[in-house]
Formats: sequence, C-alpha cells, structure tokens
Amino acid sequence: AEAGMEESRTVVSLRREVLRASVQSAQTASGDSVSLDLELTYQLDASAVAVVLDQTCDPVAELSAALKSDALAACKSMCVKDAVGATNPKEKK
Repeated sequence: AEAGMEESRTVVSLRREVLRASVQSAQTASGDSVSLDLELTYQLDASAVAVVLDQTCDPVAELSAALKSDALAACKSMCVKDAVGATNPKEKK
C-alpha cells in the first residue's frame, strides 16, 4: 500500500455468530404497531466466503438490513398476537 493509504479489510468469521437487531414500530395488518427484538444465529461456510465478499463489503450489515426488512414485511400480514408469537417462541401456546 502507498504511504498514507490504509487498506480496507472486511473480516468474516467462520464460527457460529448471533446477530441481534431491533425494529421499532412495525405495522401489523390491523394497523397496530409492535417493536421487535430479533436474533438470528448463522454460520458462514468457508467455501462461501469469496462469493459473499464479491457481493458485499459488509456482509453483517447486509444480513441485518435483510432481517429487519423481512420482519417488517412479515408483520404487515399478521395481527399483533401472531407477530409476537412468530418472533417470540415463548409466547406460543
């Protein structure tokens, strides 16, 4: 690298990781609003690292954005009880 130029490196882990994300004010089908605390456990396969890094320079941020987007979309088709049950298995009966 040239003097004064720092290399940008993306670090990815091959260990099992937990991603936590929050969604504030997700709208449900009935028009109610819920806040969600999401948790996703994932593990990147070693053979997929090159493909992942070719697609994005920040795979964790992309995964977080996708998780939040999917949660917002799913809530739009659920009532409050279903939305809470889908994101909190302890609430299911």
